[in-house]
Parts: sequence; structure tokens; C-alpha cells
Amino acid sequence: MPPCACTDKFGNREHIPRREGPTPRIRALQKGRKSMIRAMASFLRRQPTLGRLALRLLPDWKRTIQIDPIGPFVISIRRNRSYWLRHPLTHERVVYGALERLVRPGDVVYDVGANIGLFVRFLIQHFNAGHVVAFEPVAYTFQLLSINVGLCPEVAARTTLLRIALADCDCQEKMQVDDISTACSTLDRFTGGAASAARQQYGLPPIAELVSVARLDTLLAREQLPPPNLIKLDIEGAAGVALAGMHRTLQIHHPHLVVETHGTDEARAALRALQAHGYHCFGYVEHDGITSYRELQDSDVRIVRDCCQPHHIVASTRREHVLAEIKPHHCWIN
Repeated sequence: MPPCACTDKFGNREHIPRREGPTPRIRALQKGRKSMIRAMASFLRRQPTLGRLALRLLPDWKRTIQIDPIGPFVISIRRNRSYWLRHPLTHERVVYGALERLVRPGDVVYDVGANIGLFVRFLIQHFNAGHVVAFEPVAYTFQLLSINVGLCPEVAARTTLLRIALADCDCQEKMQVDDISTACSTLDRFTGGAASAARQQYGLPPIAELVSVARLDTLLAREQLPPPNLIKLDIEGAAGVALAGMHRTLQIHHPHLVVETHGTDEARAALRALQAHGYHCFGYVEHDGITSYRELQDSDVRIVRDCCQPHHIVASTRREHVLAEIKPHHCWIN
């Protein structure tokens, strides 16, 4: 698929050239350096006092990096540090593979919990989605999302950005902000007033921000949004309430869904909500030490080695679309 068509300083359309890759020796050195940094980061996560000191020393500056194959992308050096430690899709293989399977050229995709825009860019530049509606409620994260969408005029022209959290009501709510990694901001009702998971990890106090909350069914009518062919949902514990707020959308439009879960309560709520709407739900689960891709049942939702399973739910009202195992393999994901 061709790269994003952008414009040069004279307004002429051009294509982002593919850069030559590093030599094997340089790749080995880079891999060794990143492995050492990741080991240090893992150690610091287990030492909250040292971790807080390390975070203070790491500047929270914006930096433009290159992400193969979508090109320039702006991150915060501290908050988005995982982006320069590894390819950002390294831990998103199931989501990427599900999108690769289900998104067709011209589709309308809703990215709920769009964060700083990685999947928005991939959906348009790599999967050729016709339009993406991106939902991101946190102010700082929304700012980076806007910057990354604006880096390519074609992406900007095919994206609608909404600074809104999806849930089961139309109101304003407190959001526990993650200013450590931008990935764990959570509606206050799910933390009970406690800090976001990333801040808790380093023993930091809560930081809350008032955000707009809406049901998707309300927004479809109010904003006159194009109906979705696929919804990607990654909202830190709130998938169940977001699905409760899109009852009419699911009943009428039957979009595919790719849901990332962050605990057994969220996974169980999402699975039951989707099955109630006639969805076939698949994902990876472990039984007796063997991990397999299978159709999910309520009994599959449990904790395995301190992790929730299933971590991802791939769902469709047409079973044949999600039946075959998702196995993404791409040489540019290290």
C-alpha cells in the first residue's frame, strides 16, 4: 500500500521516501542498547523511589521520531518513552492483526481511546480507511493526537477528532490522568478516586481532570457522524460502559469490534455486552499452559500469571470474519 501522500513546502504532493535500514552491526548494537535500557526500566518500576527520581531527570520534551512505515511522529520523550525503546507496535500485534483482517479500503473506523494517534495514522496510511473518528478526552494527549494527525494533510482530511470519553451517560466526569505514560488515564469512577495505574506504580498522588463524557448513540445523532464499520476500543477499564452507550449503534450498524481489556471486570462486561448483541467473540486464552486462539466464553475470563485474559476481544456478528487465527508478521515490528 502506498505511503501517505503529503505536500512539500511549495504545496506539491510528494511521498515519504522509504529510508534505507541500518546495517546488521548497527542493528545489533541498537538492540543491545535497547535491551539494557528496558532492563533498567523494569528494575526502576519495582523501585518506586528510584523510579520517581529517574522520571524527574527525564525531560518531558516533544521529539519527532520516524516510525516505519508511516513516517514522522511526535512523542513526549518522558511520557512516550516506550516509543523510542522499541517499535510502538511491538505489544500491539493482536490489535494490528485484527485491523489488518477486518478493515477494508474506504471503511469508517472509530478509534476510541486514540491516545497520541498511532493507530489513526496506520488506519489511513497503511490500511486505507476512508475516514477515522478518533476519541481522546485528556487535554495533553489530545494535543499530541492533533499534532500527529496534522503531520499528513491526507490523514487530517480523513479524520474527525473528538475530545470526548465514551461511556453510558451524557455528562462531565473526572478522569484520573496518566502523566507518566499517557496510556493509563481512567475515569474516576473506576479508580474510586485513586491515582491512575501508572502514577500508583511510582507511588504518586492522583491528578484528576474534568472531561466530557457521552454515549456513542448520542454522538452519532448530535455530530452527524458517519456510521462505523469497525470500532477499536482501548479505554482502561471502561469498555463495558462504552458498549452500554452504543446499544443502538451495534443493533443497527453491526460494526466489527477490537477491544483491549485491562482487568477481569472489564473483560467480562465487554464479553457479555457483545454476546447479548449477537456477536461472536474470539481471542487468545491460556489453558493448561497452552495459549490458543478460540471463541470466548465467560469461563475464559480469569487471571493467569498476574495478567487478565483475554487481553483482546475480536468480535463480529459474522463468525467467518473472526474465525481464523490472527497471526500478524511484519519485518518492521522488532
